[in-house]
Order: sequence, then C-alpha cells, then structure tokens
Amino acid sequence: MDEDAEEEEKMRQEEERKWLERERIAQEMFAQKKAMEELEDAKRKRLEEEDRNNKQNKVAKVPVPTIEEIQVRWTR
Repeated sequence: MDEDAEEEEKMRQEEERKWLERERIAQEMFAQKKAMEELEDAKRKRLEEEDRNNKQNKVAKVPVPTIEEIQVRWTR
C-alpha cells in the first residue's frame, strides 16, 4: 500500500508540474499577445498622427517667394 501511495503522489506531482508548465506557457503567450497588441496600437496611432500631420502640411503650405520674386515686387 505504501508503494501505491508513493506512486500516486509521484503521479500527482508530475500532473501538477505539467499543469504549472502549461499555465506558465499560457501566461507567457498572453503577455506576448498583449505586447504585440500594444505595439500595433502604438504603430496605428503613429501612422494616424503622421497622416494628420501630412494633411495639415498640405493645407498649410504657402508658396514661399524666391529672392527674384521679392526683388521684382520691391522694384515696382
């Protein structure tokens, strides 16, 4: 009976070890998924900001006169 109890205890410990390993892997995968989601969100926000800036720059661009154009204006 003692051997059976020891064998059951070993099996229980092995199952617990396997469960803990699966749990560790699951937590690691979840952390990686969250990190990837955060990176994707940051990338999306950066691209949206760049797009917004590009649109503002297109609207806000005013032609800068050349030196020659300025000189012509002053000589008139």
